[in-house]
Amino acid sequence: MHKSIKILSIILSLFIFTTLALDIDSEHTFNSVIAADSLDALEEQLRQLEGERNNANEVIANREEVIRGLREELQNLEATMQRNGADCEDVNENIERNRQKQIDFAKKCGCCMKDIELLRCAENPLTFVLQEQGATSRLIAGLSQKLSELTKSLEQVNAELKSLEILKSELESGNATFGSHLDELNRQISADEAECNEWRQKSLDITQQMRQLEYEIGKVRRASGVYGYTHSPTPRLHTLTSLWGDGRGHKGWDISGPGAFGSPVVAMADGTVIRTGRDRGYGNFIEIDHGYGFAAFCAHLNTINVHPGQRVSAGQQLGKVGNTGNSTGPHLHLECRLNGRAYDPAKEPWLRGRV
Repeated sequence: MHKSIKILSIILSLFIFTTLALDIDSEHTFNSVIAADSLDALEEQLRQLEGERNNANEVIANREEVIRGLREELQNLEATMQRNGADCEDVNENIERNRQKQIDFAKKCGCCMKDIELLRCAENPLTFVLQEQGATSRLIAGLSQKLSELTKSLEQVNAELKSLEILKSELESGNATFGSHLDELNRQISADEAECNEWRQKSLDITQQMRQLEYEIGKVRRASGVYGYTHSPTPRLHTLTSLWGDGRGHKGWDISGPGAFGSPVVAMADGTVIRTGRDRGYGNFIEIDHGYGFAAFCAHLNTINVHPGQRVSAGQQLGKVGNTGNSTGPHLHLECRLNGRAYDPAKEPWLRGRV
């Protein structure tokens, strides 16, 4: 009897355990389905926002191309107006010179005509003497010839002066027309730039929405186990020599171990290199963007094998452990960041127990 009760108790315990396990598994499956649905909805929103931003950026690119064309037209027009202004100054100088010639030739013609009249005047004593010598007709003929030449020169000056006046009028009229067109171009450029700035702001607003959405997607992915870090940053090192906080405001983990110097440092997930460099405190460092607002920061490196803008795969070597910057010995300083702010790497489920 005692034995039967014990067997029955074992069977009952197994039943309860199995039921609880099934309930837990069902709840996990249910939560995973909800997370997946939520994730699909968020990613669809993200795709829509990306489409809107691409459209806005395309409008911006087209508008900037139009503005560049207008500015080029504006520069050409300003150069033409400047040349016309210089030509107009030259024309004014030529007009002044020709007007002076006009005056000089008119005076000479007047003098010549006066001399001819005097020679033809019978009461002029000089005319009487010259007539006696037969020189009057020759002098009059010479003066008439000179008068004809002066008159011809005066006519040429008058014609050139008229042409210069017409050219001046055309240049001034052209610059007036160009000035109106210049004003219209400036108004159009201002309007296009205002519209372009509106689209730029729209693109920035969409980008901000996308960042917030990526952050939300990242939280859902990590909560559901869909996305996260999949590789240890130091495959050969597993000793944590300093934790988050650590009584001194430490913003990450320090990882070391035997043979730390020169050990490979790898990407914990797919991502893009944001920046690399050297800092007085951090020494040689690398920052990787893993998407959805998450980033990893590795410092005190001996060497760096990647460059900003480079895409990296999970497990790809980024550099080697070193002792650069403010460091007490060879180790990797690891920071996990979310939207630019460091958080405790221990909050990453995958990292716990693997470093």
